Amino acid sequence: MNPVVVLTAIISLALAEGFKLGFNLDEDRLKIVGGHPIGIEQVPYQVSVQIKTRSSQRHICGGAIISADKVLTAAHCISDKGKYAVRAGSSNHNDGGQLVNVADYHIHPEFSNYHLTNDIGMLRLEISLYFSRTVSLISLAYSEQFYSPQYEAFISGWGSILYESSLSDRLQGVSVPLVSHELCSELYTDFNNITETMFCAGLVKKGGKDSCQGDSGGPVALNGYLIGIVSWGYGCAAPKYPGVYSNVFAFRNWIYPLL
Repeated sequence: MNPVVVLTAIISLALAEGFKLGFNLDEDRLKIVGGHPIGIEQVPYQVSVQIKTRSSQRHICGGAIISADKVLTAAHCISDKGKYAVRAGSSNHNDGGQLVNVADYHIHPEFSNYHLTNDIGMLRLEISLYFSRTVSLISLAYSEQFYSPQYEAFISGWGSILYESSLSDRLQGVSVPLVSHELCSELYTDFNNITETMFCAGLVKKGGKDSCQGDSGGPVALNGYLIGIVSWGYGCAAPKYPGVYSNVFAFRNWIYPLL
């Protein structure tokens, strides 16, 4: 099979081949797999990225607060024609908390919608968020040592709890072990190139815990630091195919000048 298709065919690929990209805007296909419900106070840096229409807005991806008016998400969550908002400070993506419009955004200049490389984007909010116990920033990973396979990372979001199941109203969270770059590259040989700006996490032998549709763009945290952004993967929680995430540390030279 072809390794990855272009962005215009991402939804078809997600349905036919099992890729778990958050840009799928069908609500019936937008949770964390194998996790449990959590409160936003456990991950106060988590936001829901929402696409706006004339009369409403709805969840499409996750995001991570990195300053009072900046949110990191996945590049594939953002379209040049879209208008967006973020909801912060609520365990539900569809009510409560602070709903703030996105003023503008930056997509990594080398983002590839074919290979899904450099899958990272930054949203600038129209007004600054009010920080509280349910809304706060998360610091960025500052060392390659965060990415050792001996660690477990925590992933949160409102995506599917099963592949192709419905959107979760309640925020979910799950811990997954990091996977070595070498092993992940070997597992994904027939699908896509695992670059140095990506890392993998999941239960390789048995599966069962993972991010899924609707979690894209959301935070991957370790010891209180943001180490990754949910990006892509084959299926959800499938054995031999861990989730693939954008490596925040690898993008520090792109992120910091935009803060």
